[in-house]
Amino acid sequence: MTTATTPRRRAAAPAASGTACRIESARPGLYCCGVSHPARVMRYPDGFFSAAQLATLAAHPELRVERLGGEGR
Repeated sequence: MTTATTPRRRAAAPAASGTACRIESARPGLYCCGVSHPARVMRYPDGFFSAAQLATLAAHPELRVERLGGEGR
């Protein structure tokens, strides 16, 4: 018997302005703020991370965080 599972969905974040960003990790698989960061540039849309999470990410010595002006497409 197979049991169907529903994938977990990230809770909808309230509309946040100016939180779109690009993040690059110096070490593949670095786990921070609920995300495993690859060693390539990843773009995240507005509202994916909270302002507090972005501050944590920016303070991490192995992550390079660039905030974007709008959507991180």
